[in-house]
Amino acid sequence: RRELGSYMSRPEFSTLSANSWGEPVGYASLTMYKGWAHLDRLAVVHEAQRRGYGASQLAHTLGQMVKKGARSVALSTQENNTQSHRLYKRFGFQLGRDPMAIYGRALREPSN
Repeated sequence: RRELGSYMSRPEFSTLSANSWGEPVGYASLTMYKGWAHLDRLAVVHEAQRRGYGASQLAHTLGQMVKKGARSVALSTQENNTQSHRLYKRFGFQLGRDPMAIYGRALREPSN
């Protein structure tokens, strides 16, 4: 708890919650660095998966990263998490050279 509390109190860290009809369905957490961001976690409760919440959260989180000044984003995921791999690839992430399945992509402001 102490480590999580310390982590969440840092100004470069943000958590975004996802709700549907007042019920929590997931969350995303990110850490901002100088000119880039790291997607620390993107989670959807099991019962709400495959309904588009992950994609909505990811789109919103990427937008928040851009607003905070990120020009690129990185993330890592488990090698066997094929559902997440499909989502990240759909959003333009590309697998890096690292065997830990680290994904990354450039960010740009959304066109209005």
